[in-house]
Amino acid sequence: MPSIASGLARDSRRVQSDASRVRRDVARRVVPERRRGADADLLAAGQVLVRPTGRPAWARTAADEIDEAEEADRSLPSLKAVSGVLLYPITCDSPSRKRRMRANSSGASGSVAMVSGGRPDGSSAVAPRCSQRADVLFGDLRPKRVIAIGESQSAGRLVTYIDAIHPLAHVYDGFLVHSRGGGAAPLSESPRPIIDAPPVVLIRDDVDVPVLTFQTETDVVAIGFFAARQPDGPTIRTWEVAGTAHADTYVMVVGPADQGSSASDTTHLPPVQSIFDGAVACDLPINSGPQHYVLSAALRQLTRWVRSGRSPTSASPLSVRPGLPPILERDALGNAVGGIRTPQVDVPIAAVSGIGQPEGSACSRFGTTIAFDAARIASLYPDHRTYVAAVNRAAKRAVRRGALLAIDARAIRRAAASSGIGR
Repeated sequence: MPSIASGLARDSRRVQSDASRVRRDVARRVVPERRRGADADLLAAGQVLVRPTGRPAWARTAADEIDEAEEADRSLPSLKAVSGVLLYPITCDSPSRKRRMRANSSGASGSVAMVSGGRPDGSSAVAPRCSQRADVLFGDLRPKRVIAIGESQSAGRLVTYIDAIHPLAHVYDGFLVHSRGGGAAPLSESPRPIIDAPPVVLIRDDVDVPVLTFQTETDVVAIGFFAARQPDGPTIRTWEVAGTAHADTYVMVVGPADQGSSASDTTHLPPVQSIFDGAVACDLPINSGPQHYVLSAALRQLTRWVRSGRSPTSASPLSVRPGLPPILERDALGNAVGGIRTPQVDVPIAAVSGIGQPEGSACSRFGTTIAFDAARIASLYPDHRTYVAAVNRAAKRAVRRGALLAIDARAIRRAAASSGIGR
């Protein structure tokens, strides 16, 4: 198995030393906190993709997970409390922010603490430091379970952590690996001795806690994950989601201001071609697909898996033809075949894709949305009632399969009912 662990034999003594240091630090400061045991979960997350300040797409789900606690009225410069969820902008390697978090966490309340944002700085031995950093997140909270989340470049670091550090440190109770490529981060970088990862890295099949890997179309065929696909196992699940891009309209435009209990629907928004306040103009409208909806469901499923041991059912992968690059199969309307399905791809009004922007452009990972013309819409949905009924059926299927939260399904149905499709 081409995991990070299998590539470490040449420097096993130093890896063992680093891991022993992590274990000692965790045992001294983290584990006693967890054993005190109020019924709470903690989610430690790292995200790399540049985005406006705001909640990550999964924050709303965790808020719902804590018994719909009332919105806290406390707000500090680097601490935002929303529905009992504590959002800290940190990195895995930031002493100044570590001190600031300790100061700000004093007296804060909430059942679930979520750490969002942050760009690992590329310094060596990031994975052990992420273990040490876990104690910073607790403050006055006493979580029973800790889930680590890594997105984009942080997902690559999390793969390294799962394969090489977790079996020795045992800090986290579950992992959400979000939008990884085929490889993983080096275990160590200059100025320390370089320990590179293999070019293709799998999650080790003997991992002893749940790991859910969440992949967009972009990740599967454009960033290299296709080569790192692996079968589901007792503690491994992979979700490949049709109609999604590495970043999209929700991430870039809608999400930072989305404070509702259900996520804002992006299906019927005007096309978005200009992002970062006009600083970047894309050749085509960027993806407006369902990633944020399915990601919320994924976090719900993972949280319950960690709590109860009840794993999500296995999901079909996207249909991909092998090659260099691999080719995603599409239906007659231009949407992906296979993968996790939602109303946006099963009852489409556009072709939503994770690819299609010019390679090498600033928008190359943001996918595309190609709206259907009036003639195609009319051929698909002769009247408004037909369209709304089809959306309702597709939303119910997605909820039944665990790919969509009921509260988000209602938002999708409302958006369809208020749209002009078929009128």
